[in-house]
Amino acid sequence: MNRWVALAFTGALVFARAARAQDTAFSRLVRTYTTDPKFLPASVATLPVSATIPSPQRHFGTVAGAPDVEHHAAELYGYYRALAAATPRVRVMSLGPTEGGRELVLVAIADSATMQHLDAYEAALARLADPRTVPAESLDALVGRSKPIYYLMGGLHSIEMGSPEMLTELAFRLAAGEDSATRAIRNGVITLINPVAEPDGRDRQVDWYNRYTKGRKDIEDGFPVSSPYWGDYARHDDNRDGLQMALRLTQAISRMYYEWHPTVMHDLHESIALLYVSTGTGPYNVHNDPIAVSEWQLLANNDLTALDAQGLPGVWTWAFFDGWWP
Repeated sequence: MNRWVALAFTGALVFARAARAQDTAFSRLVRTYTTDPKFLPASVATLPVSATIPSPQRHFGTVAGAPDVEHHAAELYGYYRALAAATPRVRVMSLGPTEGGRELVLVAIADSATMQHLDAYEAALARLADPRTVPAESLDALVGRSKPIYYLMGGLHSIEMGSPEMLTELAFRLAAGEDSATRAIRNGVITLINPVAEPDGRDRQVDWYNRYTKGRKDIEDGFPVSSPYWGDYARHDDNRDGLQMALRLTQAISRMYYEWHPTVMHDLHESIALLYVSTGTGPYNVHNDPIAVSEWQLLANNDLTALDAQGLPGVWTWAFFDGWWP
C-alpha cells in the first residue's frame, strides 16, 4: 500500500513542465492575474494545448480563477461533461440530488485502458478494504493488479469559492497533459473529483457574490461576504455533518467511500493565509491506524518539499487542526 500512496500523492500538486506546445494565452493571463510572480510556481505557470480536449478557457471564455468570475454548479458540471465527450479518459457520474434538487457529481479520470475496466479496479479495492476476503498468499497478486484512487473534493464550504474553479483546470491537466509526470499519474492512479460538494450553497454563494461582493473596494467594510445560509438545512459547517450524516451531500460522500474505497481523500479548503497542508497535530484519535497517521504526514511533507523546491513561499503545516477529530 505504501507504494500506492507514494504514486498517488506524487500527482497531488506536482506537474512537470512538458517540452511540448504550451497555451501562450493562458501563460500571459495567469501572470497578469497573479499578484506577485513568487506565488506562481512553475507547475501551474503553463498549460498544455490540446486540439481535441477543451481547456477551461476554451469552454468558459476565461481561465480558471479569473478575477470576478464564478460559475454555478451546473456550469461547472457542463465543463466536465464536455471533457467526457471529448476524451475516453474522463467519465461523469451522478451521486444523486441535493435537498434543493441540484445534482451531485463525481468525475473519474484515468488513461483509456483503465477507464475501460473501472468496475474491476473498484472491485479489487473493495476486496483489499476487507482483509477477510483476501488470503495472505493472494495479497501481493491482488495489489499488483489494483490501482490506487485519489479523491479530491471542492466546494464543501460554499464561501471558499476557489476550489470548484481550480478543479476544472486540474481535470484538464490530467486529461490532456502528455508530459511524463502527468502520464504516470493518469496510467497509475484513478482520480476521482467531487467538483462541488455543496451545490445548493455554491449557487447561493455565487448569486450573493455577483450581486453584493463583486466590485466592492473594501471587503472588510462589515457587509457580509457570505449568503445567510448554504444548504437547505445547514448554514455552516457542512463537514461537521460527518458525525450525524443528516445531509444528502454527506450521505453521497459516504456512499462514494464505500463504493470506491479511495486510498486518499483530499478535501480542499481555503481559510488561512498562504498554503496550509494539514498533517494534524496530536493527540491522534486511537481509532486511526498509526500507519495512516504517518502517511498523512508523509503526504503533507511531500507537497511542502515539492513546492519549496519551486520557490513557493509560505507553504506550511503542523498547525491548529488536530488529529483526534473523528
